[in-house]
Amino acid sequence: MNPESRTSNLESDSVARRRAVEDTGSSFVVEASAGTGKTRTLLDRILHLVLEKGPDASPLPLSRICAITFTEKAAGEMKVRLRQYLEQMLLEAKASAAHLSRARAALDDLETAAISTFHAFAVSLLKERPIEAGLDPHFTALDELRSELFFREVWDAWINRALMERTPVLETALRNGFRLDGLKELARILRLNWLSIRSLECDAPPTEERCHLQIQNYLDQGKAWYRLLIKSEDKLAVHLGNAIAWLENPGNESFVPTKPGNAGAAGNWTGGKETVNAVKEFLLAAVELFTSYKNLPAQRLLHDVVAWIRNDFMANEWERRKHAGGLLDFDDQLRLARDLLLKNKAVRREFQLQYRTLLVDEFQDTDPVQWEIVLLLSSADIEETDLTKLHPEPGRLFIVGDPKQSIYRFRNADIETYLEVVDPPRLKSLGLDN
Repeated sequence: MNPESRTSNLESDSVARRRAVEDTGSSFVVEASAGTGKTRTLLDRILHLVLEKGPDASPLPLSRICAITFTEKAAGEMKVRLRQYLEQMLLEAKASAAHLSRARAALDDLETAAISTFHAFAVSLLKERPIEAGLDPHFTALDELRSELFFREVWDAWINRALMERTPVLETALRNGFRLDGLKELARILRLNWLSIRSLECDAPPTEERCHLQIQNYLDQGKAWYRLLIKSEDKLAVHLGNAIAWLENPGNESFVPTKPGNAGAAGNWTGGKETVNAVKEFLLAAVELFTSYKNLPAQRLLHDVVAWIRNDFMANEWERRKHAGGLLDFDDQLRLARDLLLKNKAVRREFQLQYRTLLVDEFQDTDPVQWEIVLLLSSADIEETDLTKLHPEPGRLFIVGDPKQSIYRFRNADIETYLEVVDPPRLKSLGLDN
């Protein structure tokens, strides 16, 4: 890159950064790589909102700004950096009296400001309106450690009871190689992904009747291909014969479908090379069918075990014990906050007025429910309940992200949420500048 081009790019970047900081009447998505100062831009925008002007032209109190990041450490660092800037500003006392007054007010608001993780912010909404959310006002929000300890307590009691009652699914699983620690890990995986899968239905493995129909269909195809054989000594014919033999008697594995490799001479088949290729494709499909059929008992058992843990433990025992103890895990915190904003128009309007603008750092780690919370608060429409139709009001939303840094998959983070939002047509429909 020549010096003139480099200078031009730096000037263009400087203009873009300045607009992202100072154009508080517009909503933005800022997308850039690690180390380019995205978070610094977000902090500068907060300071500009507080000291200069907000979406409505007047400076905005820090108490009316919501800034979200994805770890408590990052949220703490954000507060520290804001405090350092504001204290330095007051120490130097070079700004106008109005700016110094706003800086003092911001410092006073800093400790209680909504600068936090998504989960902490969700809990704060629920604590302000627990009755409307259908919660005990004295509910306890579980962190990761306490949630894991509570899970172990509930699981151990539940699985011990199932052992004493000789639950059929459990007995079958243990007789077929499942271990208790493996079942516990399966339950843990379901718990950690419960927000995403609680409303999903697992497709059951195919029934015997369906399998037999599929096998009969393959058998008819195999016999049809065999009738095109001209010379029976063709090596491809051996593979086809074995496949047909298994299809006629799936319970007998003396002959099974195998991959044909390079077998098959075009001159030995009616239709030549085209037929040889078609027979090879059929045999590859027959191998897959054989593998699926052979694994069917294990698939059915796994389906039954997952359904049992999901329905009896997660949807019943786990939810019941949390409710009885007034406990909310991470999934509950997000889901209930989203539902509170979605179903109660008065509450949604109250929080929209309370938080005039939202800033989200590390947006690539956002999950779908977190994005829905952002939409519900940044949109001015309190009547709309179709979340796909909501869009942020100008100046109400500022997003910072880098898809290459998406790391928090274990907390339901979904890079697809980020990619969907930053897709140009979607950006346009949302009214977001990039």
